[in-house]
Amino acid sequence: MAAKLQLSTTWTTLQDQPLNQDTLDQLFFNHIPSIRQKDFLSREECARMVKVVESATFGHYDPILIFPLLGTIGVTQYDYAQDMDKYFEKVEPAKDLQKRFIAEAGVDIIARVISLLQTVSDVPVRLAKEGDKEYFAGILRVVENNYIAPHADFGPYDDVNREIGKVVGQITWNILLKDVPGGETLVHDRQWQGKSDDDKWRKRAPKYAYSPFVYEGRIIKVLPQAEGELTFFNSRNFHEVRNLDEWHGKVEKDKRYTISCFVGKLPENAPGGPALILWS
Repeated sequence: MAAKLQLSTTWTTLQDQPLNQDTLDQLFFNHIPSIRQKDFLSREECARMVKVVESATFGHYDPILIFPLLGTIGVTQYDYAQDMDKYFEKVEPAKDLQKRFIAEAGVDIIARVISLLQTVSDVPVRLAKEGDKEYFAGILRVVENNYIAPHADFGPYDDVNREIGKVVGQITWNILLKDVPGGETLVHDRQWQGKSDDDKWRKRAPKYAYSPFVYEGRIIKVLPQAEGELTFFNSRNFHEVRNLDEWHGKVEKDKRYTISCFVGKLPENAPGGPALILWS
């Protein structure tokens, strides 16, 4: 009788875990797949925020880097990695939507996330910075008739000379503002290994995406988003977002609105550390 295939994993469970200091550390070091904080936003708060979003103007990522086109409000370090002066020029204007959330919906989303993380962390929680310049945190994305291809995110592989390149672990949080059918996040227990993976598995176009062979044979966590819930996973793991459910004869067009950013674990021996730092 042929031997059965054996799968290896660093995860100790496939279940979402509650947020506390222990689970946060476990997630940073990829011992669990996800954390879920229910009722982070009320349905009333989500409805008010969606109303703001629907009256806002969307941009999109550079289509050479990310395709299909993905609507965004805010600015990401990835888009301006080759011109960080330009990135920092765009940080303050990128906060306009968050200012509207505060004024029109009564929600300071970044302050709320930082406050929650501070309750379970024994180190300061703050925005990432270079000198006196703070990074932007809290990109809003819309998935509509498209998907997000397999990719991974890890600051030390973006720019080791910057503060975000000094982190020893990196996670991401996401908040869904409106329930939609489908659009699940798939998190693979396969961590990005930098250049060796880039040389073998990175696609020529779009440049952020990787061949699914990169995670062949690895365990998958299906992470559904629910309105108002705050979820975390390790962003160095390859991950993707599925299409929204569609069917013949469907008339309405669903839009998956999420707010997200990275959280990096800055060690004690790094300048500005120890700290948890946020950026997009």
